[in-house]
Amino acid sequence: MASESRTVKATCHCGEAVHEITLSSNAFPLPAWFCTCDSCRHMTGGMYLSCVFLPSSYKPSPALLGKLTAFEFSKTITQYFCKRCGAQMLVHCLGKFNAPETAEHWDALTGSLVQFDGVVDVKGYEYIVNTRDGGFTDFLHSTNDRALKRWPLDFDEGSELPLYWRPPKLAEPPAAIDRLPAHCKCKGVSFYITRPSQQPIPTDKSWPETLIPNYDQAQDLEDAAQESWWLRAKKGKFLAGLCACDTCRLVSGMDITAWAFVPAIDMTLDSEGKVPFTTDFGTLKSYNSGPGVTRHFCSRCGATVFYDHVDRNRMQLLDVAVGLLAAPEGARAESWLEWRTERVSFPEDAVGRARSLIEGLESGLRDFRERGYGRLGPAKEVSDALLV
Repeated sequence: MASESRTVKATCHCGEAVHEITLSSNAFPLPAWFCTCDSCRHMTGGMYLSCVFLPSSYKPSPALLGKLTAFEFSKTITQYFCKRCGAQMLVHCLGKFNAPETAEHWDALTGSLVQFDGVVDVKGYEYIVNTRDGGFTDFLHSTNDRALKRWPLDFDEGSELPLYWRPPKLAEPPAAIDRLPAHCKCKGVSFYITRPSQQPIPTDKSWPETLIPNYDQAQDLEDAAQESWWLRAKKGKFLAGLCACDTCRLVSGMDITAWAFVPAIDMTLDSEGKVPFTTDFGTLKSYNSGPGVTRHFCSRCGATVFYDHVDRNRMQLLDVAVGLLAAPEGARAESWLEWRTERVSFPEDAVGRARSLIEGLESGLRDFRERGYGRLGPAKEVSDALLV
């Protein structure tokens, strides 16, 4: 008697790449890992890459692949993203680079799945050492009340790293820089962020939802809009936050998106600051995800790059995907950014689909904040052995 099957739906934002994944019911929940390596962050624009491992029997249809752009991530891995909206959708693996005998298989990006709970079983993180500061792993510690595993490099290799891991002290600390490089994986999109200039720019009421801990108690936005809300730490850093809205998820393929709020006057297209910033450069491609909303992604590797809203045009303020930043101190770029940890934007979008994920994230952010990490000061160094 044939085993029962189960079908899950996956889609990008524009709907061009909608498809169904039908597998044996015994395959669920599908194992997933969050990869925090430098390459995955720059390839997605996110703080991690999250995908479910599909059985070797799964093969996407040629028609589906024809709607996607293929990007050769490495000699053994090819990424596929939607040509129209840029959503990361599938990964084709020929086997591990250090274990070519492993089976060829396909992975699906978790953010593309219509349902998360009951479908995805997040095992943990890999390549944490690449973050240099813990990155997203300090924000999300567990799902379904189960601690996520924490591997220094490839999953299931070596000894796990402790929570709030930091590398042992380096002989020389990372050098302070005045221009922060940002680029996608293929480097078709490359630009620089300068220290906050504090030059006056027009303000308006278009506050990001990240800033409002409680709508019922929010101060009057008419007055608040007069402040440079995108500046923090005595106007020495830019504000950054996490978003769980469906639109960000479906245009990126990532369940949680990390944004930094940066005015155009504090960005340039060259390291010397001689080429003024514009959103028309390199391999950038635009996609209108809603009324007045333009999102930009790399047309070659699919990395999410910018969010722009017509109401902010007067301010020339952009949301910049944090995964693109190449700060020497680490993935969270804490010498440049102050993270808003009191709230995740639009958690209500995630509750019906991925309650385990959003509740784990909110719990992790609370612990991160209460321990005095991030915006309240540097984290303590954990000098455990890391490479084995």
